[in-house]
Amino acid sequence: MGIAERRLAMFDALLSGRGLQGLVDAAAEVFGNPVAVTDMDLAMVAMSSELADDPEWTANAREFETNDSFRGAE
Repeated sequence: MGIAERRLAMFDALLSGRGLQGLVDAAAEVFGNPVAVTDMDLAMVAMSSELADDPEWTANAREFETNDSFRGAE
């Protein structure tokens, strides 16, 4: 997939109305890697579908979200 096709895929995802989840899934396909999006507090906002289907990864993501040491809290 060339750069023009990748750009078009991302633009189509943006206009598709599938929201952030659609953009994340499209980005994972375009980049060939899983994608996760967190907010400023490092809470998971969206993750590519392949990650959501992986029980080990989702368990690690939940652990990451609940561990205050990742956020700089003491």
